[in-house]
Amino acid sequence: GKRSEGCVMKTKFTPGPWRFSDGTIRDEPGRGIAEMWIYIGIGPSQREANAALIAAAPDLYAFAQEFLRVWAGPGRTDSPLEAQARAALAKAEGSQ
Repeated sequence: GKRSEGCVMKTKFTPGPWRFSDGTIRDEPGRGIAEMWIYIGIGPSQREANAALIAAAPDLYAFAQEFLRVWAGPGRTDSPLEAQARAALAKAEGSQ
């Protein structure tokens, strides 16, 4: 979920893990989340790489949250890594 002032809020996206199978990103029960198409200039190998990155999104989101939970706190100073993690979470939450 979304982190705000030390608490975790529920996110709106489909919970992970996600996987790529037969041209579709799927959740754990196998429901389709997104379809991956091949466009001019993007071949099958690039489609597979894009799908792998998208399928990793819930794990990357959870990592960024955990990083901030461990890193941010009293006595810590702002760092470029903290700012990058916060920006990535904001982008994933649609608030950037």
